[in-house]
Amino acid sequence: MRLESIRAVLRESIPRLRMNVTVHEPNVRLSDFQKAVSGVRAIATTGLFRGLVGELLAIEPIVHAAGDLIVVARDTYNAFDGKLGELRSRATIVLEALDEHIGETPPNCFAIRLPDARDLESNGRLILDVNKILEQIVVNTYVDGQVTLDHVESGSTWLVVCVGSHTAFGLVAGLLRLYFECKEKATQQRARELVLDSMRLDANMRATLQGVLVDEVEDYRRARMKQALDEAQIPATDHEQVLRLETAVRALGPLLERGLEVHPVLSAPSEQRALVPDPKRLEEAIKLLAPTAGIRDPPTGA
Repeated sequence: MRLESIRAVLRESIPRLRMNVTVHEPNVRLSDFQKAVSGVRAIATTGLFRGLVGELLAIEPIVHAAGDLIVVARDTYNAFDGKLGELRSRATIVLEALDEHIGETPPNCFAIRLPDARDLESNGRLILDVNKILEQIVVNTYVDGQVTLDHVESGSTWLVVCVGSHTAFGLVAGLLRLYFECKEKATQQRARELVLDSMRLDANMRATLQGVLVDEVEDYRRARMKQALDEAQIPATDHEQVLRLETAVRALGPLLERGLEVHPVLSAPSEQRALVPDPKRLEEAIKLLAPTAGIRDPPTGA
């Protein structure tokens, strides 16, 4: 998990690690404790404090209780509350260290995970490729973007790269959507072609229908590109800039297929994060559309 993601989980979870307590000797009544349990489970996803989190989640009378009001033995409460306080303290220390290490990331940035590479030279080429593609997209007079490296997460292949403006951010997001949506459309086309293959059509009819399918994908690609241009207020008559964007999308495709991931930084506003497609969800949808398991990934048409 990225350091920024861990920080976001801790920021959300630490305030929840508390309960309302009323003592009724020899028992204790707990209310509003489900928030604390959910906070512990959220922290578990980060991989931090595994021993302590495991001990907390093993206290079944509290962790597995239904509702949000229970009565437990004093010993059970003491065990859970003591460990909960320790987790709250240790998580706070880690959060303060992350705040100091990472700082606040500007909103117009992307967290980019590089594909796996075995050596420094390969990683260097990947970084140069990513930089070139981003510059082709955002360095122009229309979106007033610039590509800068905010930070690299230690011990990982994550880069946090800023693109300079909200418009530039939106253009990158729009071209990512174009790529994945055209890939989905091409998969649908391939499925239809297989249906045509199974039908007894004469060669001319089959060629005509295949041409219609190809034109449909190309028309869809052009419409999505026009939408991306309109949103960035780039005139379609600027053929040089349009060519740069199309070239960038073609260069981006192979990197995405190799495992490149592009995500909005968590500090971006929710409406801005919503502009960036979720590649895992789209890939799952594409796999469902794939007509047979043996078919290779179709071209995007971009």
